[in-house]
Amino acid sequence: MPFSEIVGSLAESPTLKVTQRVNELKAMGVKVLSFGAGEPDFDTPEYIKNAAIEALNNGKTRYTTASGISELKDAIIKKLERDNGLRGYTRKNILISAGAKHALWNAVFTLLNPDDEAIIFSPYWVSYTEQIKTAEAKSVIVPCHAEHNFEPQMEDVEAAVTAKTRMILLNTPNNPTGAVYTKKFIKELAKFCRERSIWVISDEIYEKLIYDNKHHYSIAKYLPEKTILVNGVSKAYAMTGWRIGYVAGPEWIIKKMAMLQGQITSCPNSIAQYASLAAIQGDGSDIETMRLAFSQRRDYMVERLNAMPGIHCRKPNGAFYVFPEVTEAFEKLGMRNADEFVEFLLEKSSVAGVSGTAFGAEGFLRLSYATSMDIIEEGLDKIGALLK
Repeated sequence: MPFSEIVGSLAESPTLKVTQRVNELKAMGVKVLSFGAGEPDFDTPEYIKNAAIEALNNGKTRYTTASGISELKDAIIKKLERDNGLRGYTRKNILISAGAKHALWNAVFTLLNPDDEAIIFSPYWVSYTEQIKTAEAKSVIVPCHAEHNFEPQMEDVEAAVTAKTRMILLNTPNNPTGAVYTKKFIKELAKFCRERSIWVISDEIYEKLIYDNKHHYSIAKYLPEKTILVNGVSKAYAMTGWRIGYVAGPEWIIKKMAMLQGQITSCPNSIAQYASLAAIQGDGSDIETMRLAFSQRRDYMVERLNAMPGIHCRKPNGAFYVFPEVTEAFEKLGMRNADEFVEFLLEKSSVAGVSGTAFGAEGFLRLSYATSMDIIEEGLDKIGALLK
């Protein structure tokens, strides 16, 4: 084997694979209607881009400290207090990373030893299991069901915990289901983890994209001593390519994560940090514009999908994905699973989505509404025509 066993065991990211396939087809002149993207279709707001230009013109192009610039840390501290009611954080509790995915990996690799167990709630984001593999630890999957709006149930959590359980990976609002976990569940989980000394990595990257008067509750408010909060600017500010994420947590664990990061990337991109500073200090009006547009698209997609034979779609309360159950639809077409259904949609209608299998949920399909209404309308027309 010319590469390590760990690298050999990793699966390719299904979402990035879809993006690559769509780009290949487009290069061949094929018009693809893509619902696979996990990024807003809006451009980065002008004031953020201008902050990056100003940083360039002012020579902010050198290494920063491994953990990021102080100004951005201070802005994050104020954001956590203002938006999440989290107080007591200082610069020593904050680490800036090259995207939330990098921040998650830092946390996973710092916490887990080989053979430790990490609980993940399915459906789950595709990278969680693969990041845990890099630490030679084991993912323990706790299924969440549509009848509970994809919220975990405490009895299932309790049944999954063993003497090897080191951490629980929490993601609300959730990718791919759009579920927003209730305050009741968050508080119960915090109490449970405190009693058993279990860490929580809380992925809150979609917190700004919530609908129907629902609210985001950070478990860090109820379990600050055992929570590593992960967030970033990618989704809320349409800054996916800028690659800036951050973590907030206990000082001693942040120090270790910063040491790890210093050996891997030296520091986050300096220019993108100053752009992110402007984003977090902004008035949030651009976020609200995107959120309202996403809400309208979501409502349209859910209504259209539920009108199609064999498709059942719950209305998500957060993020920018719908996650319909399509088992009945693909079985009527003589297919065995959602993977075949996704291939069928791409081949016959040039419509690209992601199979729920990639997220640990066979029988489902993830469709992003972070795309234009024109694409949504045409794509759903084509799916509907195929199913009829």
